[in-house]
Amino acid sequence: MKLVSPFEAGLGGVGRGVLEVLLPRRCPGCGDVLAPNQAHGLCGGCWSALSPIAEPLCHSCGVPFDYVIPGRKDCMACLAEPPPYDSARSAFRYDEGIRGLILGFKHADQTDLAPLLAGWLARLAPDRLVQADGLVPVPLHRTRLAKRRYNQSALLCKALSERSGVPDLTGLVVRTKPTPPQSGGPNRRKRNVQGAFALRPRRTALMARVLGPDLDPEEMVRDRALILIDDVMTTGATLSAVTKVLKRHGAARVDVLTLARV
Repeated sequence: MKLVSPFEAGLGGVGRGVLEVLLPRRCPGCGDVLAPNQAHGLCGGCWSALSPIAEPLCHSCGVPFDYVIPGRKDCMACLAEPPPYDSARSAFRYDEGIRGLILGFKHADQTDLAPLLAGWLARLAPDRLVQADGLVPVPLHRTRLAKRRYNQSALLCKALSERSGVPDLTGLVVRTKPTPPQSGGPNRRKRNVQGAFALRPRRTALMARVLGPDLDPEEMVRDRALILIDDVMTTGATLSAVTKVLKRHGAARVDVLTLARV
């Protein structure tokens, strides 16, 4: 699907043609001018450098299998310790093909990539989107948000909500303590995020008078099918920690969508 801005939508065919000449679309990966039929939003070279994840894969965590294993749906890790989320799907392997795009989006203010990247997420699990009651981004702690100025997962959530019509529930889950950047093995990553997330508290009576009535966070979670959004999945420790908060407050189902996975 070709992305069209509101400004372009207001132009006629001739006007859009002139705009394409004066301000041609460029590939966010390499900067080359895009041909009109390159609907994926990347040039052919950058698109072919990506490594899409497809079946066969683990039905729980989404890790790709190298070959079909008859009778097996889950990987050995999920069989030994099922994840708290109901399913996880990632669009691509996290390799050189997509690393630059994600780092640019996450750290280099390339926030205009959000609609393109959200489009890739939308194609991952259309059946889950149809059934979902809300989209929840993995939150940043306020100190990191102030330093970075935006949460890339929240931008993905907003763009996916606009595309799918599923409500954007940014702010429903908060990060209650600053955690170091995730590194090291799975056990260390789990310790880093232990107790780091919580459901947003209800507004006090004073806040309600100033800001208006508040939706009950508990009601927004209880018996709901939610989709958790993030950019990259490594061990799944952060996503598992947020899922546990949602499930503890009564979420009926939590599915995970990420752009890439290690």
